[in-house]
Amino acid sequence: MTRSLKAAGLVLLGLAVSGLVWRLAYGMSGAGDGWNSSFISAYCVLALPLTGVAFVFGHSRAAWIIAGYLSLAAITLDIALVLTTSQEGWGYVASVWTHVPHALAIWAAIWGAWHAFIALLWWRLFREHGAAPNGGPATPSGDSGVPRRLSSVS
Repeated sequence: MTRSLKAAGLVLLGLAVSGLVWRLAYGMSGAGDGWNSSFISAYCVLALPLTGVAFVFGHSRAAWIIAGYLSLAAITLDIALVLTTSQEGWGYVASVWTHVPHALAIWAAIWGAWHAFIALLWWRLFREHGAAPNGGPATPSGDSGVPRRLSSVS
């Protein structure tokens, strides 16, 4: 399977997961009587589909750029979610937990998994960045791997 075909498939999967996040946010809003701030999470459709694509691109410049974009998007959405929920009142989240706990649990699992995948992406990028080109163990900066001559003591 080619890299572009894998990327396209992962974008479609990301769009499906984003649609599920939107549907859960809609359900948690309870026709305006629930946690309306959860709709902020629906904006993940602008970033979540690219998460898998970054893994496909491996250790390329594109993967680093996508990882930065994903991190910025996730942090921005987290801040917006906390701020709007604070203004709306945290009691609405408690109400959602009381009336539709499965929706909140699934939404939180997806949201947390997305963040975990972003963290895993960064870990992978930094791990590969320090690895030797042949896939061997990383060498400290300045160490060429060539043994040094020991001075003879006579």
